[in-house]
Amino acid sequence: WCPRKEVDKKLQKILDGKRFLLVIDGEVSNSDWNAILGALREDHNGSRIVRIMQGIHKRPRGIAAKNWIELKCFDTKKTTSLFNQRVCMEEKIEDQIKIENFDEVL
Repeated sequence: WCPRKEVDKKLQKILDGKRFLLVIDGEVSNSDWNAILGALREDHNGSRIVRIMQGIHKRPRGIAAKNWIELKCFDTKKTTSLFNQRVCMEEKIEDQIKIENFDEVL
């Protein structure tokens, strides 16, 4: 834990020079989101940032249109099946989804 005004410095220190996948799941105001983006340097090392938002949202000003990916809701049964395949390493799952059928995994 750290004071809110020092989050950007702490985040920079932790991630500096490292390749990372940062997933933010939950309600984050656009101003907080922009502060997070501002704290992360773009050194083009393959790092990715994913913001999971529920409901109807507009693209934040800090995100370029080419980086904005809007997904429709997933089918619960198929999502659970894919989760079980990847996490639980189960061999036989009813109604399996083949990962090869996807162009990209995000």
